[in-house]
Amino acid sequence: MELTLLLAGLFLGLLTSYASTVANRGGIEHSNIIFAIIGFVAMLAIPAIVIWGFFNFSWWVPIVSFIGLSLVVGPVVGRQSWLFFFKISPLTGLITIAITGYAWFG
Repeated sequence: MELTLLLAGLFLGLLTSYASTVANRGGIEHSNIIFAIIGFVAMLAIPAIVIWGFFNFSWWVPIVSFIGLSLVVGPVVGRQSWLFFFKISPLTGLITIAITGYAWFG
């Protein structure tokens, strides 16, 4: 259960961050300030879930998870799919925030 929280939180957080980064490179930003705030808090949730991972697993598990999922997210958010992931980034960001909150306080 805890490993699932770590992997899901990291994957969705990295997905949100990467989709927003790709869009920002093209000059596309969220028009709604709430979506921008969700994206910012979701980016803060990534180091929070990694730190939580250090407290709950051996030191190498969060590091390997972060590096591995970082390598996976790049091809997932490719040229054909980045717009879809950018459109759902508020949802994936909220789920990331919820997972991180549950991991720390649940």
